[in-house]
Amino acid sequence: GTERLVKAAIQFALNNDRRTVVLAHAGNTQYTDQFFKEVGYQVATGPYREHCVTQRESCILAHYDAGLTDYEENARALETRFDALSEEHQREVVAEVQAVVQAIRESHGDGKWRTKLMVSDGYMGRVMQRLLLRPTDFDVVVTTNLNGQYLANHLSAQLGMEGMSPAGNYNFETGRAMFEATQGTNPRYIGMDKSNPTGMMLAGSMMLQQMGWVEAALMVAHAVQATIGKGCLPHALKLTMGPSNARELSCSAFGREVEANLGAGLVEQAGWNPVEHATCGDAM
Repeated sequence: GTERLVKAAIQFALNNDRRTVVLAHAGNTQYTDQFFKEVGYQVATGPYREHCVTQRESCILAHYDAGLTDYEENARALETRFDALSEEHQREVVAEVQAVVQAIRESHGDGKWRTKLMVSDGYMGRVMQRLLLRPTDFDVVVTTNLNGQYLANHLSAQLGMEGMSPAGNYNFETGRAMFEATQGTNPRYIGMDKSNPTGMMLAGSMMLQQMGWVEAALMVAHAVQATIGKGCLPHALKLTMGPSNARELSCSAFGREVEANLGAGLVEQAGWNPVEHATCGDAM
């Protein structure tokens, strides 16, 4: 499962001109998240070796290109506390540097690693903090199911509330997929016409894109963006993030407003793609 998920993430990044893939994990759980990280790197440096470079490899190659061709000196630059390491650990770092240089310097050296997809990893707490402070640092984040649930809710809250983000459950081998809002249903609003349908609308846009109807998918996504940009917000979203002068709409009225914005020119004006802001899983 992990191998399939990481392959899908890397292939998605390559197909969509992304620059980075981050393996988010709780690395202190040896038999789950630690294993997830190790398998992730095995995929990046195995079947995707030609296209990927790990963050650690990029440091080794950058040091080598800068003139640190002695393996031990390169290792000292890689590990700033090199002298504090045990002799065995020092030898391991030097051996790592040697192995990287010998294996990929010809294909990735002399700056060529800068054109590769960068694969790195991060502890969940740090990843979530950086997503708050520096969200543009991230392109594609890969994580386990439970951590993915945390991240999905966390990122939806950044957009305004749970239910803002679309989600897709893909099987990239068979092409089957299903789509939903990240949080699912909101039972407290049953029969009140107050729910926020944004996530479901954008999930529909993702479905259209999966079906190959790209223009229609972008029209839906851009109409949603244009509607919110005009200050027209569904009730639930107005409560959590709406400015005082925003126009509060019922769920159905918001839908009609989005429908009215399904017009010529919005695709060119908005410049936004729902897949770029989606939460994707590999659960089928």
